[in-house]
Amino acid sequence: MLGRTDVPVEQQSAELWRAVAGDRGERLFGDFGHPLLAAAVGVAVEARTPIEALRRFDEAVRREGAAGLSLDMGRRALARTVAAAGGGAGFGAELFAEAAGYYVSRDLPSYLGAAGRVATASEAMALKDRFRAVARGAARSAGAAAGPTNDPQAWRVYVARVVDALRTRRGSR
Repeated sequence: MLGRTDVPVEQQSAELWRAVAGDRGERLFGDFGHPLLAAAVGVAVEARTPIEALRRFDEAVRREGAAGLSLDMGRRALARTVAAAGGGAGFGAELFAEAAGYYVSRDLPSYLGAAGRVATASEAMALKDRFRAVARGAARSAGAAAGPTNDPQAWRVYVARVVDALRTRRGSR
């Protein structure tokens, strides 16, 4: 379904996230529910500059001896969030936008130019931006009541709400 021109991006996004959740299983929640990503919410709120935010995040990652794709995504999301003064909600939205961009970039090139699919690299980039927008919207909606928090347990609940929203979105943004 990925890259089809006759299928709404929200439906494609839901299918993508169902596939990711099916492939990653509980590891998906462990990856994005990492306590260092919860701590990044606090950094996003407190840091005055992206450089300060990245320094603090990198120090925490080194201190914990942690590594992983979700932390790399979190680092990029944190820099963008602080640059835009997005706070905790902005960090959650950017983290899932970063993840959506990654998952689309991983799979979409296989379909580029196929019949009924995006035809050019420019169209693929525009579609990737639309996937990111869907993910941002889902993250903001999932956090509308309480918002992302730097409490690790509450952060995991937030992550589960976002992933659930992304897997079940149909036709609305």
